[in-house]
Amino acid sequence: MSATFRFANEAAGTLIVGDSGQPPGMGKFLVQLFGREGVAVLNDRLTRLAFHPAGQGAVQYLQGEEDGFINENRAFIRLLRGQAAADSSLYEGFLSQLMIDAALASVISQQVVSLVSNHE
Repeated sequence: MSATFRFANEAAGTLIVGDSGQPPGMGKFLVQLFGREGVAVLNDRLTRLAFHPAGQGAVQYLQGEEDGFINENRAFIRLLRGQAAADSSLYEGFLSQLMIDAALASVISQQVVSLVSNHE
């Protein structure tokens, strides 16, 4: 499944859900961001960032370590122990789920689904 989200500030994002049988670099560990400043691609299990500045041929690369899951688990344990506050709110989780639900509804209806919310 693939869904494109367009935001009020003219930013856009695409959610692609797929797992097995994908070509290298594709799958559940790929993030692409498109904006006026350029394109950012995060792949290779979220450890390699490529930034393509708009109007320039040069691509900037950053290579990181696959420590996200470990750090995420550490933060969750600190939260459970009362040593830290949650990084995101229940409302932010609700909005994320709302986006996924709207993407699925759009696939089923083959229509654009608006996410304009009275909760903002």
